[in-house]
Amino acid sequence: MEINSALNAGLQGIQNSRQQLDQTAAEIAGVAVTDSRQPGDSQSSRPASDVNVAEKLIELREQELAFKASVEVVRSADQVLSEFVDDIV
Repeated sequence: MEINSALNAGLQGIQNSRQQLDQTAAEIAGVAVTDSRQPGDSQSSRPASDVNVAEKLIELREQELAFKASVEVVRSADQVLSEFVDDIV
């Protein structure tokens, strides 16, 4: 793989992960929460929508890991390019 294509793949992965992170976070933030506390109830609020918050949190974690992997691709491409330039100079 060429350094340029690795760099581009890493940057594209960062952009895709960022978009997915933003979308998933917005879905979580859009969950309406109602105060349904009853006397003696230990839970003070419950989600009032069909969005499964646990699944969305898992999606956030997946996108975080994808973002970090893409950052590592960019770092590796940068390091290889730096070593190549150092060898030329």
